Amino acid sequence: MKRLDDHLVAGLKALESGNVYLLKALSPGPARVCKSNMLINAHYDKITLVEQRGLLLGIAQLNPFKSVPDEIEITAEDYANTYKVTPQRAYQSLIEAADRLPDRTLTVFDDVYGPERIHWLKPNTTPETLYPKGGGALYLCFSDEVKTHLTGLSRCFTAYELQKIAPLSSCYSIRLYELFCQWRSTGKLVITLEEFRGRMGLDGKHEQFKFLKRDVINLAIEELCEKSGLAITWEAKRRSNKVVGLTFNFEEKSLKGSKLARFPNS
Repeated sequence: MKRLDDHLVAGLKALESGNVYLLKALSPGPARVCKSNMLINAHYDKITLVEQRGLLLGIAQLNPFKSVPDEIEITAEDYANTYKVTPQRAYQSLIEAADRLPDRTLTVFDDVYGPERIHWLKPNTTPETLYPKGGGALYLCFSDEVKTHLTGLSRCFTAYELQKIAPLSSCYSIRLYELFCQWRSTGKLVITLEEFRGRMGLDGKHEQFKFLKRDVINLAIEELCEKSGLAITWEAKRRSNKVVGLTFNFEEKSLKGSKLARFPNS
C-alpha cells in the first residue's frame, strides 16, 4: 500500500501545483489512451486481442485529471463502432473479455520498490459482475494498483489516440505501437530481447528467435507499416551469435495525416 500512497501523493501534488502537461490529451477530439510509462513498460501475462481492446476502450473514457470511477461501462455498440466489427461479434467479444480478464495480471517495475505483480481488475471480480446477463455491456472495475497509472499523470506518461490502434488486429502490433509512441521524440527503440518478450507477453512462447521473428516482429511491423503510417526498420543485436537485443527505427511516412500520436511524454 505504501507504493500506492506514494503514487497518489505525487499525482495530487502535481495537480495542486499546476505542474501538469495533459492539456492536449484533454482537448476536444478523438478519444485518447493515457498510461504511465511504468504501465507501458509492464510485462504482460498472456492477453488476447479482445481483452486488450476492451481495456483500451475503457481507459480511453477516463479523464486523467479525475479519479478513476469504480465502474466503466463499455457497450457492445461502442465496441462495434470503435473496432469496426458486427454487433454480433461485439457482443461475443465482450463476453470473451469478461470470462478472461478477472484472472489477468501484469508486472510493473519501480526503480525504488522493484517489480510488483498486480491484477488489472479489482479482487473478487467475476465474469458475471463484468458482463451481467442480458445487459449488453462490459463493466470494467480497475484495481487500485492499476488506477494509479491511469490518473494524476503529470510526467513520465504516454498518450495516443484510440483510433490509431483500432484497425490493428494483433495484440503484438498494439503493444509495439505503444512502445513506439513512448519513444516518438527519438524515433528509435532499443530494447533487450528479454524485455521485449516480457512487454509482449511472450513468456513461454516463441522460444526460438526464428519463430519470434516470423510470428511476432515481422507480422507486427508489417501491420504497423500498412495501417499506422509508419516506416519501420529493425535489426537484432547479437552476442556470441546469440540474439540479445533489438533496435527499431521508425518515422512517420508523412507529416500530413500522420497516424502516430503526438503527445508529450517527458
